[in-house]
Amino acid sequence: MHQLARFIGDQSGAIIETAGQLASTRGAAPDATRLSARLGELAAAIDAGETAHAVFETAITGQAHARRLDGADVRSVVGDYQVLRRAILDVYTRPGAQPRMPDLLAINDVVDRGIAAWIDYFASQRDQVRDTLAVMGDGLRAPLEAISASTRMLMRTQGADSEMVGQISSDVLSSTQRMTEVIDGMFDYARAHLGHGIALETRHVDLAAVVKVTVDELVASQRHRWIELKDPPPDADFGVVADRVRVQQAVKNLVHNAVENYDDPIVLACVDEGPSLRVDVTSAGTLPADVADQVFKPYAPSGIRTGPGLGLFLVAEIARAHGGSAWLTAHERRVQVSFRIAKQLEAA
Repeated sequence: MHQLARFIGDQSGAIIETAGQLASTRGAAPDATRLSARLGELAAAIDAGETAHAVFETAITGQAHARRLDGADVRSVVGDYQVLRRAILDVYTRPGAQPRMPDLLAINDVVDRGIAAWIDYFASQRDQVRDTLAVMGDGLRAPLEAISASTRMLMRTQGADSEMVGQISSDVLSSTQRMTEVIDGMFDYARAHLGHGIALETRHVDLAAVVKVTVDELVASQRHRWIELKDPPPDADFGVVADRVRVQQAVKNLVHNAVENYDDPIVLACVDEGPSLRVDVTSAGTLPADVADQVFKPYAPSGIRTGPGLGLFLVAEIARAHGGSAWLTAHERRVQVSFRIAKQLEAA
């Protein structure tokens, strides 16, 4: 196998060029530096023979952190190896060459080993994330519940400073509820990010009524902000099969995003689109054009005061689970974030 490894090293330029062309035909942006690193792994693994797995383990250990920061995932890694397999075989079997069957088998075998090694790595990372969230969630829920219960008792305390106690208790309770929502959001993110999607418990509900109840709660907890809900058209049909709690979560996340990042007024509207229903949250403010398409990712892009965190990501996931989508538009010092859900989603 040493001769095959030397061939890959000698022909690396032609192989990378061919791989880049193949990646382009698949609609992927070729990255010569990344493909070169992958090709080096394959050559070293072929040269190592039976200990090829050690080569891949070393490569993964050294590159995993940087690749994660670059947003790489199992799909991009498998894609790299697939185009390199084809490129190596194309170069190796060019007219006039004398390909050997053992070499062809070795190329396919080492590529399969590389893919398997990376899949194992990402699977282990998935399990670690799941376990970490489970431990953190279990550890935080009990003290949060204790704080919440104690605060409710404090709110019932009577005395000279009852007004002050009531205000402080209300603030503490609001904070604990928000922390609970964050924990729940992290579990939802883990479930969605690992491919399981947002879990729904659907039933027939009136979307406009659900939104109104949610807005009333938000107005009570955000007294210093101007939050209002437009009256829906009297002839609109807002009946839908949906998860009431998830819809409320989506509306809350949209309003929290507006409160944290934009100015008043914050105006909500429910729209009957026939086969689907839409909720709009419009705020005063601006958003850089290069940030608008990033707000639904589970990270905080620059250009937003506090960043959406998981809030808008979960809005998009909830809408997707209901057969819809979420999007943002910004114009004339107005930022509008919307989500749409299908009326015909089957009840669970």
